[in-house]
Amino acid sequence: LRIICLLVILQFVWMLMQKIFNYDPVFYSIDPCSVSNHKMPLTGWSGNPSLLGVFFATNAFLLLNYFRIRKFPILFFMILPAIILLNNATTAICFAIGGIFYVLNKYKVKKSLYVVLFFGIILFLFLIYIKQPNMDRFVVWQKLITDGLKIRPLVGKGLNYFAHLHILDKTGTPWGEAHNDYLQLILEIGAIGFVLFMGFVVSKFIAYFQEKRNNREICLMSNLLNYLIAGLFLFPMHIAQLSYLAIVQLSCLESSY
Repeated sequence: LRIICLLVILQFVWMLMQKIFNYDPVFYSIDPCSVSNHKMPLTGWSGNPSLLGVFFATNAFLLLNYFRIRKFPILFFMILPAIILLNNATTAICFAIGGIFYVLNKYKVKKSLYVVLFFGIILFLFLIYIKQPNMDRFVVWQKLITDGLKIRPLVGKGLNYFAHLHILDKTGTPWGEAHNDYLQLILEIGAIGFVLFMGFVVSKFIAYFQEKRNNREICLMSNLLNYLIAGLFLFPMHIAQLSYLAIVQLSCLESSY
């Protein structure tokens, strides 16, 4: 888990380097002159700003347990710059909800209410500030629901089948992922597999709330909650790197029970 924390810090530092120097010759390999407005997208090592934001949201809460400066968690030195620089709605939503979940599980009710209000204000302000979200995904979801989910709805069509549907957005661009892991899972593993998967998820939350929780376990569950939330708008369950880190954290959480 400390290695995951170090990866989060290194990603954050690399993102700042991208912002300052406007070039990432090692991990992105794009001539900055070929990019519009001569500005490189902030991708870290993920190749995509949105997935970089999900990486932060699904792993950064471990910093609340392992890395502190004079008992002050360095996550708070990273959360606002990450949201501002990435300018991504999913990242802001995950950090806000994950933060509220952490506070409600960690502190007394009276203190928690003030912090929840703080996170709510931050989320509201950044949802106003950030760029307009891509509404094309609603077109893709509609086509997936009306056309794709009719195909073998009980058992599904197999993993990574979504790309074979060749669903186009309003601009005529084909999407390789549905940008909603749950709809895509229903397509791939069917209603039966999806019910079993969600039953497993619910069982983990039931086990979590039935046990006495320490700070490490709260941090792990906050990250895993963000992983599930990000699946509503992106596809972390279909990205090997993000899924691997989620499995590692789930295994560490399981070992605590």
